[in-house]
Amino acid sequence: MNTFNKVTSIEDARQLAPVAAPEFWFSRLSKPLIFIIIALSIIAIYLAFTIPVAVFPEVNFPRIIIGIDNGVMPIDQMMVTITRPVEDAVNSVPGLQRVNSITSRGSAEIDLFFNWNVDMVQTLQLVNSAVAQVQHRKVRHAPPYFRKLSYFGIQPHFR
Repeated sequence: MNTFNKVTSIEDARQLAPVAAPEFWFSRLSKPLIFIIIALSIIAIYLAFTIPVAVFPEVNFPRIIIGIDNGVMPIDQMMVTITRPVEDAVNSVPGLQRVNSITSRGSAEIDLFFNWNVDMVQTLQLVNSAVAQVQHRKVRHAPPYFRKLSYFGIQPHFR
């Protein structure tokens, strides 16, 4: 007996032949899509360097950073004599939400986070006056410096 089946017609051969995988839309349109992506990237790079800065809104982020450098004072002494008094003084500033501080050997950085609806120019003046009161009493030998966060980065406000 013959174990092989014979193909009798072309229609039967087409049914038995392997079916080609369907072609995806990206493979069909790959060249135009790559052209559009490259063209949009070039336009975006050009606009990023030519758009005027005045188009962007003025944003005052509600954050002030106080930095204090004091030579090589040990951390424990720096914490007691400088960081804590400054933190306590700025806690009286209205609109203050959170105070984070980092104290290391000879330096302290105090981050002040405020509500979004406060006037940051006035708040910076209030922080300056609160720190000046403490500086007059305890922190004479370590003048602080202030930085206000803005859209263009951190702007220094030295005393």
